[in-house]
This record gives sequence, C-alpha cells and structure tokens, in this order.
Amino acid sequence: MDKCQADVKQCIAQEKTFCEESISAVRTEAQQDLERTKLSAEQSATKSKESAEAAKESAKLAQETQKDTRKQFDLQKEETNKIASEAKNVTKQNERLSMAPQSYHRR
Repeated sequence: MDKCQADVKQCIAQEKTFCEESISAVRTEAQQDLERTKLSAEQSATKSKESAEAAKESAKLAQETQKDTRKQFDLQKEETNKIASEAKNVTKQNERLSMAPQSYHRR
C-alpha cells in the first residue's frame, strides 16, 4: 500500500509539474503575443501619425504651388496686357504717320 501511495503521489507530482510548466508556457506565449501586439499597434499609430503629417505637408505645398502658379499667371496676364497696349500704341502711331502729309515725313 505504501508503494501504491508513493506511486500515486509521484504521478500527481509529475502531473502537477507538467500542468505548471504548460500553464507557464501558455502565460509566456500570451505575454509575448501581447507585447508584439502592443508594439505593432504603436508602430501603426506612429505610421498613421507620420502619414497624416506628410499629407498635411503635401497639402500645404500644393496650396503654395497653387498660389505661385496663380501669381505667375497674373504676372503673365499683366505682361501680355502691357505688350498688347504697346502694340496698340505703335499701331496708332503708324496709322497717324501714314495719314500725315508727305512733307511731314520728309522732315
């Protein structure tokens, strides 16, 4: 009977050790999974924040480019108007000169 009790106690001790080791392994794995998940979430949040910042910067640059383009367009328009005005003046002067008496041209 003592032998049987000893065998049962040993079997129980072995099963207890096996269960404790299994539980410990599951806890360790769960903790590692949790840490990986945390790290992944932090990286994702950082990337999202960086993407948002990049999008803001891109939008800002696009607005600046649009302003610059608008300014360039306005300057070109202004220059074109000046050239057109000068061309009109030259045309008017040429018309006046062509209508003036011949003696006026000889001077």
